[in-house]
Amino acid sequence: MSKVPIEITCIGYKNEKTIENALYFLNNLQDSFNYSIISHEKFENYSKKTYITSEVFQLFNEILPKLKGFHPYVIGVIMNQLNGKEFTNLFGSMEEINNQITGKAITTLYEIKSIFKKIPIEIYLIFEFLSFSIRFICQSPLIHDEIYNCIFDRKISKEEIVRDIKLGKICDTCFKIVSNKLDNDQLYALRQIINEISFITNSKEPESFFLKQLNFIKNKTEKARSKVNQHENEGSKYIDLDQIHLILQEFSTLNTKIDRNYISIQLDIFCQKPSELSKYLKRIIKSNWTNADKDNWAKVIMDILENWKVLDDPRWQKVCKAIIDIAGELFIGDKVADFVSEGIIRLINYVKSQF
Repeated sequence: MSKVPIEITCIGYKNEKTIENALYFLNNLQDSFNYSIISHEKFENYSKKTYITSEVFQLFNEILPKLKGFHPYVIGVIMNQLNGKEFTNLFGSMEEINNQITGKAITTLYEIKSIFKKIPIEIYLIFEFLSFSIRFICQSPLIHDEIYNCIFDRKISKEEIVRDIKLGKICDTCFKIVSNKLDNDQLYALRQIINEISFITNSKEPESFFLKQLNFIKNKTEKARSKVNQHENEGSKYIDLDQIHLILQEFSTLNTKIDRNYISIQLDIFCQKPSELSKYLKRIIKSNWTNADKDNWAKVIMDILENWKVLDDPRWQKVCKAIIDIAGELFIGDKVADFVSEGIIRLINYVKSQF
């Protein structure tokens, strides 16, 4: 799977550590987008007391064609107030020409510290970079005036952005657009990052919790690098790039087979596409996973379902129905198929007992 390249550039100042932290976080929690920094003297020297969106996009159009390489999606970060054609004091803006998204966007850190208070600025940057990335792919601004407590609500009051990040919700209209444009890996990246920053933002000490999460990710990456170096030192002259990817993935996915957050996100995605939900469940049950892995997976599914049932979440019935629908395919005559583990049987019996 090729990653979508998203580049970040500082406008009117030189790179700050907060952007590096935000990109490190983003790059190590998903595999669909590759975030990197591009620098240019003209970008850094373009300092204004108040920025106008059209002027910044004109700057992009002057500089980007002169840079070597391919730069399809670029997000500028400024420190001062940003004004547009219709609204002033914006969080950010995307360039549109003839109602088409061009791949250029800008966001500002103006007043963010006072709005986010104890929440680290990195959370804001992560949210903005991810939001722009999704809208680049969808080729749609997505922002709507209706208030649905959706991450794509238009924030008339700037404080509303904290509320929407805490809730981490996507309204039905936006999800329909997003799910029709993004592949499953990109949808997973969206839900993974939104869930993660929502969890951090709702914690008692968001700043210290974010730093702990960031250090945890960095430690995993260092372990991965050590493992690659060990492989090289053991006499292998060449190392397969796919092997490097697998080694890095081992330390960045937190055992995705049985990670509750990962499985919950998968179920959430497939609940929006009921025709695919049964296929997803059968693919896991009939896979070559060990019985122990299948048992652990089934236990996590039961825990998620129990939680959804208590919350009266409609996804509970969707998943239960899908499990009941495929249960008949797991038997050969009166006997259970060889690929069905004891944990899977317990899951099926649990679901049947709920009705």
